[in-house]
Amino acid sequence: MECAYHPGKDAVSRCSECGKPLCEECGKALGTRCPDCAVSQIRASSGETARHSLMNWKGWIYSFIGYSASLRRSLEEASFAGVAMNILVGLINACIISVLFVILTAKPEEWQKVGTLMNSFIYTSLFLLFIGTWLINSLISYSFAMLAGGVGSLKQHIYILSLLIPFSPIFIVAVWELLSFLFSLQIGAGILATILLGMYLIRIHANAMMEAHKFKLMQAAISWSIPCALSMLGVGLLIFITRKI
Repeated sequence: MECAYHPGKDAVSRCSECGKPLCEECGKALGTRCPDCAVSQIRASSGETARHSLMNWKGWIYSFIGYSASLRRSLEEASFAGVAMNILVGLINACIISVLFVILTAKPEEWQKVGTLMNSFIYTSLFLLFIGTWLINSLISYSFAMLAGGVGSLKQHIYILSLLIPFSPIFIVAVWELLSFLFSLQIGAGILATILLGMYLIRIHANAMMEAHKFKLMQAAISWSIPCALSMLGVGLLIFITRKI
């Protein structure tokens, strides 16, 4: 196994915090911790907090691009509070989209009706289902990553994947409208766009897995794609059984 920071050098130990493989040189310089964890420890001891990382605008944007440098910096600021903030911002955006949908599609005299108001929460409910599926997939993909020999903590894994959540309500609506438009023009165009979308989603998640677990591209893609397929199959089966009942 190679050192996570010195390619070509054999690892002789692992970081006591995150489990990254370390060579003898790293051990002499920093002891039992890797450079990333050592920096985090220094920040914590000096009173520096991660308040600025809770609203990680750059991370939210660059996660859709797969910009490795930004993902690497986001890993250093990973926290479960950051995960909660990402989910909260995503829910707020989903609520805003739901309300806008009702305002744009319903007539003014219908806005006060109970049925119309309930419709404003439909998209939010679907987004909550998406969050649940995402969480299950994240936990399963972490298990796959560890089985594949990956490094990194669960906190870093969930945080870096959660960077996609804040803007995902907008992304989902935009993609849905685009695919609907393409399928209405020509089925072939819609199918091609769907395939390209799938490849794009695999790629940006693979980039996140590569940074979080020091994987190569194929390892990262498989570690995310298989759990995603299993969790989606489980959700689909649950929906099918619920409708039959």
